[in-house]
Amino acid sequence: MRWNNNTSRFVLRRMVQIVSDGSRADKCFKDKDVNYVAKALLDYCGEATSPTQVYNHLRKWRQKWARVIKLKDLSGALFGHDDNAMMLEPEHYIGHCKDHPKDAEFLNIPIRFYTWMEAIFGSSMATSRFALGSSEPLGVNNVDSVVAKIEGQGFTTAADVKCSPEMGEDSKATELLIFTMGVKRKRDGGCLVSAPAELAGLFCRGAVQQRKRTLVAASAVAAAAAECVRAAKKQRQQLPLPLPSLDALPDECLFEILRRVPGGRGRGASACVSRRWLALLGSIRTSELGQAAAAAAAADTPSLPDLNEEFVMEEEDKEESPADRCAVDRVLVGKEATDVRLAAMAVVAGSRGGLEKLAVRGSHPTRGVTDQGLSAVARGSLNLSSLTLWDVPLITDAGLAEIAAGCPSLERLDISRCPLITDKGLAAVAQGCPNLVSLTIEACSGVANEGLRAIGRSCVKLQAVNIKNCPLVGDQGISSLVCSATASLAKIRLQGLNITDASLAVIGCYGKAVTDLTLTRLATVGERGFWVMANAAGLQNLRCMSVTSCPGVTDLALASIAKFCLSLKQLYLRKCGHVSDAGLKAFTESAKVFENLQLEECNRVTLVGILAFLLNCSQKFRALSLVKCMGIKDICSAPAQLPLCQSLRFLTIKDCPGFTDASLAVVGMICPQLEQVDLSGLGEVTDNGLLPLIQSSEAGLIKVDLSGCKNITDVAVSSLVKGHGKSLKKVSLEGCSKITDASLFTMSESCTELAELDLSNCMVSDYGVAILASARHLKLRVLSLSGCSKVTQKSVPFLGNLGQSLEGLNLQFCNMIGNHNIASLKKKLWWCDILA
Repeated sequence: MRWNNNTSRFVLRRMVQIVSDGSRADKCFKDKDVNYVAKALLDYCGEATSPTQVYNHLRKWRQKWARVIKLKDLSGALFGHDDNAMMLEPEHYIGHCKDHPKDAEFLNIPIRFYTWMEAIFGSSMATSRFALGSSEPLGVNNVDSVVAKIEGQGFTTAADVKCSPEMGEDSKATELLIFTMGVKRKRDGGCLVSAPAELAGLFCRGAVQQRKRTLVAASAVAAAAAECVRAAKKQRQQLPLPLPSLDALPDECLFEILRRVPGGRGRGASACVSRRWLALLGSIRTSELGQAAAAAAAADTPSLPDLNEEFVMEEEDKEESPADRCAVDRVLVGKEATDVRLAAMAVVAGSRGGLEKLAVRGSHPTRGVTDQGLSAVARGSLNLSSLTLWDVPLITDAGLAEIAAGCPSLERLDISRCPLITDKGLAAVAQGCPNLVSLTIEACSGVANEGLRAIGRSCVKLQAVNIKNCPLVGDQGISSLVCSATASLAKIRLQGLNITDASLAVIGCYGKAVTDLTLTRLATVGERGFWVMANAAGLQNLRCMSVTSCPGVTDLALASIAKFCLSLKQLYLRKCGHVSDAGLKAFTESAKVFENLQLEECNRVTLVGILAFLLNCSQKFRALSLVKCMGIKDICSAPAQLPLCQSLRFLTIKDCPGFTDASLAVVGMICPQLEQVDLSGLGEVTDNGLLPLIQSSEAGLIKVDLSGCKNITDVAVSSLVKGHGKSLKKVSLEGCSKITDASLFTMSESCTELAELDLSNCMVSDYGVAILASARHLKLRVLSLSGCSKVTQKSVPFLGNLGQSLEGLNLQFCNMIGNHNIASLKKKLWWCDILA
């Protein structure tokens, strides 16, 4: 921690407040007081400070106060309470600073923070000289006793002087001393103020104590004292006066000043002064700012032009008009997400209408986003329409309530992993943001049914709801939400909730506007729930349905969905182990407008069931995807009647280890109109299975993905390129270790539309790269040569000639090229994104 003037002022000011509340620091500072100051200092400057650092800093100021007390007893030093300066004559000052250079900061200049040091350490630095005797009554201001303790044990009363045998009663020194003791001493704040007569008395008392010394004339003593006072006053006049500062004003006054600052530039400049100014600017609402700025502009407008006013170019001082203001979107990620950044964004964007879209993803580990940052956004962003809060654990209902009160135009709210947000915050959003269209709540352990009920009751325009992994959300919350928003709710996504068949029954009955339904990991929903949801006949507009890890999806449920959801076009089933070939057959018999089927890890589905599905599918069926289905494997004998699916355009068979050449040849026979084929991860497929598929394709393949097909050779790729070179736009051969430069030579001759080519971990060399670069009709946008060990630095000149169309080049793990050549290539292809 680097201490400066501001942090020291803050610590001492807080300690003064603690002392004024009754806490004292007679021996040492209390732990609770030091901890409180350390926490307040963290909020003030944003830098973590331990209580030990604060305690050591206070010890430093205690030592300074002890030095000041010691210097007060210095001979010839005069202390002025007006400016808290301890003055010495110039010669005395020079000599003392030469012997004690560390005392220079306390002499002939105002002592920093003197008043606060006196309030904190004054009581603990008292000495026995100021203590009352045991025989002196408490509560009585015995002036003589106090003076005696100040002057020391050698104090002598006037009566003692008169009785002195060496001085007669008519002595001038005796008269002067008696006169001096009769003078009323001036007191200022409990300290004696020096005066010539008092100095004369001190000198005379010294003469009485030292009875053998020569008496000093009273006129000489008075003249010396007067000269000392004049010198001190002159030196104080030469000191520079402290500059006035707005920081001395309380927050209320500074708030009124800052909210009258006109223009966005002025407010932005003011926000850079300090964290305090930034916090005050962030607390100003847009409505208050507009009225104040208008009033200030009206008051400052002169009736006649001022000819002495400095000329300013119109373009420099021109504010943006509302028509010129564009949407202000901001994203804070990780350690960038702090309250200070949020407040600065809100203040700067306030001049352009405020933030419209804000996303906070993650938070600073020690100075994360809190309700204070959200309050600044709410006060300065009246037009905020989208708010995303991911992994912000310090946000509570209070911050969400500020957003609801200050941002009535909010349409999209996405909250993820915010454990302190509860139903109270959602109720505030429901009341303050009636135009809410989309709501996403994920892993918020405090959200329960009441919050969703309030959203459904107040947000009549709600169109999309996404509730994930909220353990307190049950049937009541989901049912209330769906029933209230039945006219507008189009998308429902439920994941990891403790709901039962009742919730699905309500969705099936009241989800008349639902077009997209996603159900994931609903362990307590059974077959009855899906059956009732379908038979309720309310999902007439359902077009897309996705079900993952739901044990209630069975063949019976699947048949009911196809029968009563007549508009269903897409179905995605993942980890549904109870779905079999019989369910697919019953589904395809009822689904008349079905277009897209995706099955992943549905191990009871076999190739026989898929062939039966294709035999009975509708004329609009276009896409089939089979991923990690262990039941998709070669069959012993083909069916008596092979289907012919003329409508199928997109085929994906991925990571199905039992799928080999025989099955692929059958697929090629029944799907002649394929445009996109993804066979990635089929390690058992060879040229013998791929060639029939290539030859039977009549429409012309556009995208082909053979990643991981390690047994594919140049023969199959050359046949693919020659047969479909005019239509191919994307080819992926990642991990095909048998592909060599021969395939690239065929591509350079036959491909005219190829834009993306992935040759990662293939056996191509510099010669193949040179062939690609020489094909002028090729307009590659993306080329990947990652892991091609035969590509060396000789390919760099050819890669540089690939043309202006190249947007992405992957050269990772091409160790033979070298960093220097990569740097020169990046310089030449400056427009291209090169990975190396």
